[in-house]
Amino acid sequence: MIPSGYKEDIVYSAVPTDGSGDLSFTRASNGTRINSAGLVEVVPWNLLTYSQTFSNGAWIDASSGTVTKTSGFADPNGGNTAFKLVGNNASSWIANDIGAVQANNYTFSIWLKTDSTASVDLLMSYGTTDTSTKSITSTWQRYEFTASRSATAGLYGGINVGNGVNIYAWGAQLNIGSTAKPYFPTTDRLNVPRLTYQNGGGGCPSLLLEKQSTNLVTYSEQFDNAGWTKQSGVSVTANQTISPDGTQNADLVVGGGSSGIFQSGLTVSTTVANTKSVYLKGVSGGEVVRLQDPNQTLGYTVCTLTTSWQRFTLSEVQSGGVAGLWVTLIPSGGIYMWGAQLEPSSYPTSYIPTTSASATRVADFSNTSVSSSLLPQASGTIFVQFDWQKTAVDSNILSVHNNSNNLAWITKNSSTQLFGTFFMSGYIGTIQPTISASSGIIKVAYAYTNGSQTMFVNGVEVGTATGTISSSPNFGAVQLNGFWGINKDGTEIQQAVLFQNKLTNAELASLTTI
Repeated sequence: MIPSGYKEDIVYSAVPTDGSGDLSFTRASNGTRINSAGLVEVVPWNLLTYSQTFSNGAWIDASSGTVTKTSGFADPNGGNTAFKLVGNNASSWIANDIGAVQANNYTFSIWLKTDSTASVDLLMSYGTTDTSTKSITSTWQRYEFTASRSATAGLYGGINVGNGVNIYAWGAQLNIGSTAKPYFPTTDRLNVPRLTYQNGGGGCPSLLLEKQSTNLVTYSEQFDNAGWTKQSGVSVTANQTISPDGTQNADLVVGGGSSGIFQSGLTVSTTVANTKSVYLKGVSGGEVVRLQDPNQTLGYTVCTLTTSWQRFTLSEVQSGGVAGLWVTLIPSGGIYMWGAQLEPSSYPTSYIPTTSASATRVADFSNTSVSSSLLPQASGTIFVQFDWQKTAVDSNILSVHNNSNNLAWITKNSSTQLFGTFFMSGYIGTIQPTISASSGIIKVAYAYTNGSQTMFVNGVEVGTATGTISSSPNFGAVQLNGFWGINKDGTEIQQAVLFQNKLTNAELASLTTI
C-alpha cells in the first residue's frame, strides 16, 4: 500500500493491481489534511453530496416536478452516468443544500451540454441568491462561478434550467476558494481517506489515521463573532489576509499589549489532558504573545511570531473541569489569527473547523479481509514507513491477523520503544528496540519464520529472537492503526508492504534504508 490512489471507502493497493489487496476505509465525518501546496484542506473538498446523482433527495427543486431528471446518458468521463434535466416552467431549478459554512469565497462548478444551444443560470444562495448565466453548447464543458459569503449561514449550489430547456449534467462540485478544484465525485461524503503532506511541497504523502476528537471552540475562524470575548483595547477586523486554507478569511486582532481575546466555559475532563491550538502570524514579524487558559494559570506557550503561519499548541490537565483558549499580550500593531481548537487530547490532532457549535471528527479506520494466499503466514515480512512523532503511544501501526487470536504486528509501544511480535496463544519472537525521541519518518521491517525473527529500522538490524512458530496462523486480514477490528489513537503511514517470506538481512537493510 502506497497512499496515492483513493476514493470514498477505499485506499487502493499498489500491488496487487486487481483490487484484491485494496483496503476499506471508514470515517463517518469530514476531516482536514495538509495538501501538497501546504494548505489546510477539507476532505473531501467537494462540499456537495451525491455529486453525480441528480435524482437523489439531496438535490431539491423549487417545487415537486419542476425538473424532469433522467439518468443513463453518456458522460464526459466515458461512462453513462450523466443526467438529462428538462425544465417544466420558469422556476425549474435544482440545488444541493450543504448546510452552515464559514464566511469565505465558494466556487460552484458542473459539466453541462445540450442538444443544440441553451442558456442556464448557475446559482448559489444563502439568504440572497447569486447567479451566473452560461451559454451551453452541444459539447461537454465545465462551467463555474464564484460567490462570496460574509456570515455563517446555510449555502447551496445548483442550476436554474428554465422553462422547456433540456440539458445534460454531470459532476457537480462546490468547493472553498475562488477557483474550481479538480473534481472529486461524492455520494454521502463520508469515509474519504486523507492523504496529508504536513509541510506541503509535494513529495510522498502519508495516510492520516487519527482517533476521534472534538473541537470544543465555536466560531473557530471568526474571531469577530460575539462568541469570542475581547478584552479592553482589543478589536478584530475580519478577513484581512490569506489564511492557512489559502483563502482570505484570517482575522486581524489588534490589542494594547496587555490584553487579549478568549473563549471560556468549555467543559473538559479533570483527569485527561486537553490541547489548545491556534494558527498565528505576525503583521511584521517578531511579535510575542501567549497561548494559555483564561480560567487558570497552569502554564502557557510563548508564541514568537514570524510573517509565516505557525500552529502553536498547549497541552494541560484542567483541575476544575472547565477550560478555554486565550491568546493574550496582543500588541498594538496586531496579529493575524485563524483556526482555533480546544480538544480532549494530550496532543494536537488535525484541525476541525466549527461554526456555532462544537464539531467532532470521528476516528479513521482502514483494514481489509483478503484471501490468505495474499498474506504472509508462518513465514513472512511486514514493513511500514511512518512518522514516529505523529504516532500515538500504543498505536498498532500495521498488523496481519485472523480476526480472533493470531497476529503479527508492529506497534509504537512507548514514546521511545517499538514492539514487533508474532502471537499464537502467546507472544513469539518479540523484539523491542529503542527509538530516538527526535525521530521523524522511520522505516521498520519485522521478519519472521520458525526459530528466527529479526527487526530492521532505517537500514540497521535492531534486534533478533528465536521464537517457535510451529503451525500456520491462518491470517486473512490486514489492518492499519489497529488489530482484530480494534482502532488505535493515530498514526501517519507513508507505505506498507507485506512479503510472503522472511527476507534476507541484506534485503531488509536495503528495504528499510532511508
